[in-house]
Amino acid sequence: MTMPRLHRPALLLALAEVLAIPLAVAQNVTVTPPAGGGFVVNSTSSVPLLTLDANGNLIVAKLGMATAQTSPLCFNAVTGSLGACSGGGLVGPTGITGATGSIGATGATGAQGVTGATGATGMVGATGPIGITGAAGMTGTVGATGTTGVTGARGATGLDGTTGATGLTGATGPAAQTYAIVQGSATIGIGTPTNALSIAINPPFSGTLLLQASGSVIVASGTPAGLACQPLLDGVSIGNPTTAMVDSSLTREAMAVTGGAPVSAGPHTVTINCSPTSGAGFTASLTLQAFVLVVGP
Repeated sequence: MTMPRLHRPALLLALAEVLAIPLAVAQNVTVTPPAGGGFVVNSTSSVPLLTLDANGNLIVAKLGMATAQTSPLCFNAVTGSLGACSGGGLVGPTGITGATGSIGATGATGAQGVTGATGATGMVGATGPIGITGAAGMTGTVGATGTTGVTGARGATGLDGTTGATGLTGATGPAAQTYAIVQGSATIGIGTPTNALSIAINPPFSGTLLLQASGSVIVASGTPAGLACQPLLDGVSIGNPTTAMVDSSLTREAMAVTGGAPVSAGPHTVTINCSPTSGAGFTASLTLQAFVLVVGP
């Protein structure tokens, strides 16, 4: 709706009448446009400045050319009231990221940070080529003598050397001391362990005793029959036992007994003990001749 323009005298008169109205009767000015019409405020040149159309749209002409302000304007969606925006202003959706600006000047070097933790040990790299041999170092001090190694294999026998000159004849040493006894025996039908020969000795010095006895085994009753004879000194073995066996086809077999041991000066007994090696009722007889020798230092 376009309101009719008033002449200046008439406008002044209308203002005077309005100002003359007491404050106690002040009321809102209500403008009710016709159906389908709106409310328009024109400039002096009849250009619309403010329009409120029939649909409730508020149009402010030339708003884009008005003086820039610092605060946004919001409205209440229920009542339509205008006012400052709540929360300090409207925040629109995030715009697209702008182009990266040029790199600025390098700032001053900051203080050195704390040393970080040691990283994990990397993989061992490939072995590099062998370097040039360095100059020989100074000879070190002689180390401690090592342990003696294992004896090597014996080498081949060398050639015989030339015969040396005959040395001077040495002084004659003292004669060795000897003590000897010879004794024989014969034992018939040995059926149980028996001392077939017993020799009492009494050497006047300490030394080494040697025993040599020999004889033969013959059939006494039944065949086969055999004997095992052991040399002893004072009841202690001084050699390995010797065995001999006879039967119907071999009625005589040789028997030899040997032994040896250290012996002290004084009385001792040398015996040869023989035991049957065949079953009961099969016995053999033995004849022996023994030689006992004691050699001193």
